[in-house]
Amino acid sequence: MKKKNQETPLLSIIVPVYNTEEYLNRCMESITNQTYKNLDIVLVDDGSTDRSGQICDLWAKKDKRVKVCHKDNGGLVSARKEGVLLSKGMYIAHLDSDDWIELEMYEEMIQLATKNDADIVTSGIIRDYANHTVVEQEAILPGVYSGKHLQEELWPNIVDVNHFFKTNLNIHITNKLFRRELLLKHQMELPNTVKMGEDAAVVYPVLFDATCIVVSGKCYYHYVIHQSSMMNAKSNSENGCDDIETLFLKQIDEKSSNIMNIGQQLSTVLQYIRLFENPDKAIKIQNNRIVPFTNLVQGNKVIIYGAGRVGTRVHDSLCKTDFCDVVGWCDKIVTGQVISLEDALSYNFDRIIIAILITDIADEVEKLLMDKGISKEQICRMGMNE
Repeated sequence: MKKKNQETPLLSIIVPVYNTEEYLNRCMESITNQTYKNLDIVLVDDGSTDRSGQICDLWAKKDKRVKVCHKDNGGLVSARKEGVLLSKGMYIAHLDSDDWIELEMYEEMIQLATKNDADIVTSGIIRDYANHTVVEQEAILPGVYSGKHLQEELWPNIVDVNHFFKTNLNIHITNKLFRRELLLKHQMELPNTVKMGEDAAVVYPVLFDATCIVVSGKCYYHYVIHQSSMMNAKSNSENGCDDIETLFLKQIDEKSSNIMNIGQQLSTVLQYIRLFENPDKAIKIQNNRIVPFTNLVQGNKVIIYGAGRVGTRVHDSLCKTDFCDVVGWCDKIVTGQVISLEDALSYNFDRIIIAILITDIADEVEKLLMDKGISKEQICRMGMNE
């Protein structure tokens, strides 16, 4: 029979905080009101210039499980690393201070972790936009993966290498529980200078290093999309992708004998990160074509569908070139330069680019376009067309 402390292990929750005073109380309420009570809550105030640091201190006074570290601003990677070093739990979870979680999240995930002696428990996410919500389940079937099942069913299929970028286990670090020593090993290897792809740089090496992974089949984590998070996502770094590539090459060298397609998977992830880090390099002209939109012809009048992080980068990069003429930019949500699809279709155009990396969503948009009379030849998908 397991001892009581094995059934209810201490769970450390690391919350990096930087200028999120508008969202921090909601985040903290969702943590402190968790049905699982044995929590070690570490708030890392990364040099906030608004009231976030004071709010952190108020929570520490209100709840004895909360401890606060105030540090000079060093970025998300350094804040997470500081939090992990201060943590005491057998398991660790990350949570961003502008997001929030369902109240039963940690109780249900800890139960799965302890029952199966798991290194990782993972779940889907819920994207909260201003006026709608998107639920993203994990594509891999719920269950316990270890031994042969881990090696043959989960590891080779974490990333779908047949698409430009499609994950079967998502890239996020915040919707997972990790055994502390396993997370610590890989988290501390990541240079503080990495500004883009920091989740992937830790999550994938940990996944490939685990001996037991539980896919919960649930969605608990609310990833809040707002203007400041979109602006923060545009931060570029000079060599962050090179640092991640070094970590991935180490994984490939160590794991390729057990995971035959690990090189393909991590190369696909790296290509995705490069698009965010430096879109001017990721989107390039080769042989009178523009990569990764291989059926886009020079001089085409194009409409871009998608105004998220990828769509914004595609729009900005194409507008800097004279390869094609961007005549419209549209999305479901109309704001600023972004117009409705109906308005965009009134323009004279040759191609519509679907600037969305999540394959299922891009498939839905393609179907919508074809239902409106757009031919398949006029639709450009990232890396999908020959």
